[in-house]
Amino acid sequence: MNVIKSRKQLKNKKVLIMGLGTKDGGVGATIFAKRNGAIVTVTDKNNLLVLKKSIDKIQNMNITLKIGKHESIDFKNADIVIANPVIDGSNEYLKIAKKNGSIIDTPMGIFSEIVTEPYIGITGTKGKSYTTFLIEHMLKELGVNAIASGNNCISPLRYVDDPDKRFVLELSSWQLKHMGRHKKSPHISCWLNFFPDHLNHYKNLNDYWNDKFFITKNQKKDDFIVLPWKDKKFRNIDTKAKKIFFSDSPINSVDAEGICFYEEGNIFFKTSRAKKFVEKHENLPPNLKIKHHLELLLAAICCMKVYGFEISGIKESFKKFEGVPHRFEFLGKKEGINFINDSAATTPESVILALQAVKNFPLVTIFGGGDHKNLSYNTVAKKLKEFSDKIVLFHEDLASDKIEPLLKNTAEEKILKVHNLEGAVQSGIEYLSNLKKGTLLLSPGCSGAPFYTDLFVRGTMFKEIIKHYYE
Repeated sequence: MNVIKSRKQLKNKKVLIMGLGTKDGGVGATIFAKRNGAIVTVTDKNNLLVLKKSIDKIQNMNITLKIGKHESIDFKNADIVIANPVIDGSNEYLKIAKKNGSIIDTPMGIFSEIVTEPYIGITGTKGKSYTTFLIEHMLKELGVNAIASGNNCISPLRYVDDPDKRFVLELSSWQLKHMGRHKKSPHISCWLNFFPDHLNHYKNLNDYWNDKFFITKNQKKDDFIVLPWKDKKFRNIDTKAKKIFFSDSPINSVDAEGICFYEEGNIFFKTSRAKKFVEKHENLPPNLKIKHHLELLLAAICCMKVYGFEISGIKESFKKFEGVPHRFEFLGKKEGINFINDSAATTPESVILALQAVKNFPLVTIFGGGDHKNLSYNTVAKKLKEFSDKIVLFHEDLASDKIEPLLKNTAEEKILKVHNLEGAVQSGIEYLSNLKKGTLLLSPGCSGAPFYTDLFVRGTMFKEIIKHYYE
């Protein structure tokens, strides 16, 4: 198989990092390759301004850096190409590398091959980052030297030489696909949910499911998989691993290792032998009381139980959790207006969850500001009309252009069109200031690009604009 099987393969080899990126995947791969004796070249089609923060982390490492374009000669000469997992195998430059006998792999594929200690892997269409950071927090509270890593997190390749590190991985469908090339799945897997996403990259929903399925495809009978009970397609999923379910409502005993569920304001964990009380809803940190975050907590409790902790310890481990930036992040209250940053809501379903979680009305929702990912906006349009007093959209924006026709006629008077995020915030505040109450919610339902570098930049800008408005 044309993949990395051992770090020894990198020594004195010409390694090409394809895609430095704005997150940490390319940086981590560069550090890993250099640390293992490779002759490293990094190539990325983005410009210096976009990549500045990433470049700053590797500029003193004696590597060759090529920014702004890919060059065929680099792929012809490479012994090994470590590529961004989103880059498809049909890419013209990867074809050149393959034709010339290069080994082609990805950071997570390499990680899954060389790390032997058990780790937790989290996937799902929504909630991956939140659950990953929640479990990292819980493990640290209980004395485990844990690190949240993977998609949208720090690269795990930075820490593979630390024998004390215990990994909690956020895993995208693309990362899982490349772990599948290595025939690897996590020891403890957690699949939170599944609904349409990334259909601008996948031909159909079945292809998306097949990549997600690698979270469990190569698990063995002594491994574990945490699954949502309410989604029927997960109940009889084809896996060798032991199943543990979570549910936001009571369920009867099932053929599983355990069940974490919510019943009449209380969280319980039940096995075939006993039903144990975990915690009251009223005692949870504010961010975990939100319905869609509560479900993620139930999944996290399952992972912690499988990891080997008792309920008494698990109960204490999440009491200080403050949430994760850009995931229904409460920014405070000014002059009667509540501000919520939900920039990570990049799908219509995520926006619907956010709308249902808002407690203070009237509501102004900022929607759009990015690529629509070829998803249906019919249902979210209905919910926006139902919950929002005003809906802020953007001029010359892919997502706004797609949803606006669905909002016309019955909600046309609710639409505010602006040119940028600063205008969106100003319009929302001006409307709510006249009422001296309500909520301004950023929940875009789309990716950050091309308006922003990514969803994190969008959310950070939202926070900064609000801060400056009141200075």
